[in-house]
Amino acid sequence: MVVKQGQQLGNMGNKPENICTGVHCHIEFAKGKQSLVKNQYGVWGLTNAVEFEDACFMDNTNIIFGQAQWKYLKDVPVETTKYLNISPVADYRTVYKDSSLKTKAGEIKPKKYNGLSYKVLGEYPNEVVKINTTTFGQVYISAKSKYYGTITTSPTYQNGNY
Repeated sequence: MVVKQGQQLGNMGNKPENICTGVHCHIEFAKGKQSLVKNQYGVWGLTNAVEFEDACFMDNTNIIFGQAQWKYLKDVPVETTKYLNISPVADYRTVYKDSSLKTKAGEIKPKKYNGLSYKVLGEYPNEVVKINTTTFGQVYISAKSKYYGTITTSPTYQNGNY
């Protein structure tokens, strides 16, 4: 489950047969397919559990009690979305079925659309990127020079697939 900042995660209350006392909230994080398992103390939990401090940022949160090494957003690198922007100077650009650029999938036409911008889905050696086109689906293209395209954190052109 992905939650937005300020969204309520759960309610506080007592759980039957709980080893903790008092009103509190249990939150458990896990990766992948899950099932419930009972530990040696008779407490139920999820398989593939992830530590709370490895799953949450604590910005604007009042920690009343806790011994973990809390993470704050400023301390964690955030991956940004990249875009390939292909100049309208090019009449066409060849796109390929594989990252080795050996099997041609077709051609896109940046000049016809006054430039094209695509969300970068992957980056490969020799400045090859993976994009998703409406005509050819997911394909690979060279991004070696400004003539071929620039990679930025926002789309430059109105047309393309982003």
